[in-house]
Amino acid sequence: MLFLAVLLFTTVPLVSSQFLNPSQSRELWRIGQTRKVQYNTKLEKYTIALWQQAIAGGSATLGPIIVETTTGPKREFEWKVDLEELDLDASNVFFFWLFEGDKSVQGQVKKGQAFSSAFFNITDEPEPSSSSSIKSSTIRTSTSVASSSTSSTTSLVSSTTENELATTTPEAAATTQARILPTAQEPGPTDKTKAGDASTSNVPEVVVADPNSLSVGAQAGIGVGVGLVGVTCVVCVLLWYRYLKKKQQTISELHGSTTFPQLPGYSRSHEVGGEDPESPVDKPGYYVNKRPVEID
Repeated sequence: MLFLAVLLFTTVPLVSSQFLNPSQSRELWRIGQTRKVQYNTKLEKYTIALWQQAIAGGSATLGPIIVETTTGPKREFEWKVDLEELDLDASNVFFFWLFEGDKSVQGQVKKGQAFSSAFFNITDEPEPSSSSSIKSSTIRTSTSVASSSTSSTTSLVSSTTENELATTTPEAAATTQARILPTAQEPGPTDKTKAGDASTSNVPEVVVADPNSLSVGAQAGIGVGVGLVGVTCVVCVLLWYRYLKKKQQTISELHGSTTFPQLPGYSRSHEVGGEDPESPVDKPGYYVNKRPVEID
């Protein structure tokens, strides 16, 4: 019961601190668009930065500081998608990372509270126009119908394939590419940092832990709970041992205090000469021999 209580009080702050948007569906955002970012936190002083996840996974590069406040908590903000100095050719996978404190603690997971958003993709390709896709599809379909009976089947198949390719949106292509990348609810930052590549960028890189692992707060809560359970068990064993020892000592004292009454010096059954009628009889059944006794 104690363990459950400790685990509950540990996980409640983790649930109350999280990003709601971007969602877990690996959204595709375009440069220049305005997006609403939503999150929950009880912190008052914190910063939110854009991080670029490495294609191979395991590390991320710090980007621009998007939010810096000392009058929180806040719940949302609107952001015009802009990478600033980050290179989109290096990776199209990004996430937001909130750190308690000023912007100097970004990437330092051991200083204060921190939590991150889900991954999302960013592209610089313009959004396709629906009218141009329909026009292209109509032209290719008309060409295939005008072909001969033998070649029309082949042309029709080719046209259908081209139509599918023409109507395929960059969102689908980006999603296909994103499936190759590691997915996670939260990147789950670790305390290990890397120095950035001096030849490409001066911004620091940090190593991002396995997305499926527990966060630092949850691991700490479980560790504290297990420790308290162990201490409780040890205390219970000591109290039970003390109780048994005290009970055994009480029983030993009772046995040691048991005494037998002193046997009389004279009794009727042990007398050789019989009872003297003139001797006074004591109340307990003993008599006193008042005659002089001759000693040899």
